[in-house]
Amino acid sequence: MPEGHTLHHHLDKQHRWFAGQVLRVSSPQGPFAPGAAVMNGATLKRAEAYGKHGFWHLDRGAVLHYHLGLYGRLRYHPRPEPEPRGAVRLRVVGDDRAMDLIGPTKCELLSRDGYAAVRRRLGQDPLRDDADPQIALAKLSRTRRPIGAALLDQAVIAGIGNVYRAELLFCANLSPHTPGHDVPPEVLSSIWRNTVTLLRIGAKHNRILVVGEDTEGPVGGEQVDPRGFETRGRYGPKRDRLWVYKRRVCKLCDTPIVVSELGQRTLYHCPRCQAA
Repeated sequence: MPEGHTLHHHLDKQHRWFAGQVLRVSSPQGPFAPGAAVMNGATLKRAEAYGKHGFWHLDRGAVLHYHLGLYGRLRYHPRPEPEPRGAVRLRVVGDDRAMDLIGPTKCELLSRDGYAAVRRRLGQDPLRDDADPQIALAKLSRTRRPIGAALLDQAVIAGIGNVYRAELLFCANLSPHTPGHDVPPEVLSSIWRNTVTLLRIGAKHNRILVVGEDTEGPVGGEQVDPRGFETRGRYGPKRDRLWVYKRRVCKLCDTPIVVSELGQRTLYHCPRCQAA
């Protein structure tokens, strides 16, 4: 499932490419045809991301809301656009470019009140300027749930997914099974700051990059320089950009990674670097 950095990357692009334009909108797959008819001929005022959700604010007062889920994706075309291919739920054609929304979990038109209701259900988004970290940290510090489960709760922090969960806890040398209320406040604050840092990098490059980035540690203690674990070409193969996620052994200490389940998602952690 795309994490928050992916949505911010795409929504920033969509705003730059389509805002201020009168749109031609259709639903080649069919199910969103009534919503597409409302959007057709409207002007996009603003495209924004919040956590893993995308919103398009239209001049007619309606708001397009979509969530990619596990299988949804976005495809862009120069004009003239090709014939739709695959399960294209929504096609948007602007002045110079076209966009296909393919196989999303959610694609709907909301009123302003409906948009506000979705926003109220979401926690703080570390990539937004209006995020209040104290609200998120207060929720984490009060929960009895394992910190590894709480970080996936989109009502606490909007945008963290399974990959970032594993990597953030590794950077904090924190066992994912530690109850949230047992995590020291300074560690929770460090997790938030690392989240902001890594999501911003991810949004810029449209991929998750952790190893070698300037996260607050320690990752393995003060004696470890993360830059020593970078690969040739800075990021190298995908698996070498991460410390523990989907790795067979820990990149730092070569201890076999423990694979389990927490928060209904597969969990990866190093039992040595993240001892309880």
